[in-house]
Amino acid sequence: MSQSRHLLRTSLQILLIAGFLLLLLTPHLVKATRLVPERQLVGIRIGEEKRPSLTFRDWFSTRYAGQMDRWLRSETGLHAHFIMLNRQIRFQLFGQVTPAPMEKTSVIAGTPPWLHENLYLLEALRRPVIAPDRLDAYVASLADIQARLRRHGKAFVVVLAPQKALLHNGHLPRWARPHVADEHADFPAYLRALRRHGVHHVDTMALFRTLQPDHPHLVPPHGAHWSYHGAWIAWLNTLTNVNAQQVIAPVEIPRTDTLRLLPPAGMDDELRGQLNLYHSVYAAPVPARYPVPAALTNTPAPPLHVMVVGDSFGFGLVDAMARAPLCASIRYLYYMRNIYEATPPQFDPRQSPIYSRLRNLGFKKDYAVPDAELMKDVNLVVLVCTSFNIDKFGWGFDRMVKALPE
Repeated sequence: MSQSRHLLRTSLQILLIAGFLLLLLTPHLVKATRLVPERQLVGIRIGEEKRPSLTFRDWFSTRYAGQMDRWLRSETGLHAHFIMLNRQIRFQLFGQVTPAPMEKTSVIAGTPPWLHENLYLLEALRRPVIAPDRLDAYVASLADIQARLRRHGKAFVVVLAPQKALLHNGHLPRWARPHVADEHADFPAYLRALRRHGVHHVDTMALFRTLQPDHPHLVPPHGAHWSYHGAWIAWLNTLTNVNAQQVIAPVEIPRTDTLRLLPPAGMDDELRGQLNLYHSVYAAPVPARYPVPAALTNTPAPPLHVMVVGDSFGFGLVDAMARAPLCASIRYLYYMRNIYEATPPQFDPRQSPIYSRLRNLGFKKDYAVPDAELMKDVNLVVLVCTSFNIDKFGWGFDRMVKALPE
């Protein structure tokens, strides 16, 4: 009798140990057998990106053990599924959209399939933040910049980027729609000041509203910025403005040959993945239009040497500039900190829907070329800004222009 109890106890111990080992090895078995598909999270990091290297010091400081544990967790664990399941439950039960912690902004769910960034909605709900006298003084400095550049044979245009929450207010959450208005933002007063001081500018809010019946996705449902089609239209209107200034030789305005309807890429699809859900009414990608310009009737050497100064909307504008062979060089001062250069400054939109050859030259403070040298060959300066970045006052671009020799 005692022998049978001993066998039973031993069998139970073996079963418990085997079950515990199976539980420990489950993530590894799942990954090896691919029983559960891998999930890539957007804006969330759950472990080390690459396998840590072993060093003598790290081994004895336990640093290696911690890094290896995080790497194994991300490589073999089910953490991504646990995170997505948690978010899916919150979304299904409460309609809650949880922000991705590595992203700078949160996503607001509008009428499907429209998603919005909270920054734009907050601006549309609040009151203007820039005092009128301060705004007028800033625009007066822009007029001075324009005059200085003109004396050096350089054209200057301010491009006001679209405000998605106001442009597509009918697709906001129902509770927000009665409370948003243009006059809550700073851009209406900004535009009035630009006109008062004679600063050349392109108002994409008014432009896109005019075109909205025929082109409803100039700011896309799953994007925070203008679409590539929207950036292209903004660029064409910028060229029209430049020609009217008569500072540089007239530039041929490209015609749009075709609009290719393709799966969304880049800025056309930047918000959808941040939801990190298994399924939702926002999950399906929305096809986007990518412009292909017609061949230019005159084919001289590209006449433009462009410098773009601005915020993240500048990436789309650089893409638009590179679609037609008009630019010999394109430099982009991103928030007046990082310097990007388009290499080469042109691409074939029939081969690739978007431009992806921007080279980061580093932080401006570490960049060897002085400001005057950066501006030397430039004949067109485009200052692009979002409505909620007006109060950044060009990120110090006026000081760069003042460095030019008189």
